[in-house]
Amino acid sequence: IGNKPALIYDSKNIIAAQELDTKQLTVKGARGAIGIKGMKAYLVIASSATVTDLAGIMESLGMEQAMNLDGGGSSALYYHNLYKVGPGRNLPNAIIFKKI
Repeated sequence: IGNKPALIYDSKNIIAAQELDTKQLTVKGARGAIGIKGMKAYLVIASSATVTDLAGIMESLGMEQAMNLDGGGSSALYYHNLYKVGPGRNLPNAIIFKKI
C-alpha cells in the first residue's frame, strides 16, 4: 500500500516537513488517507485535492495521526456492498475493517 507522506503526527499537520514531488504539490485529483482519532480509524477519499489539501482535510477532522494512501485511480471506498467512490482500476490491495 502506498503511504507516503505522513500527513498528521500527534495532532499536528506535518506536511510542510515532508518531501513532496511536483504531482503531490500541484495535481488536484482523487486522494486517499487513513487517520486515527481516539480509538477509531477513519478512511477518507478527497476529490480534486493535492496532498497538501488532504493534510488540511485530515487536520480539520481532528485526526491525531494520518497518512496519505495511493491516490488517483487507486482511490476507492466500498461500503455496504457498494462503491461510494471509484475504483478507477483493478485494486491489487485493500484495507478491510470487520466488526467482531
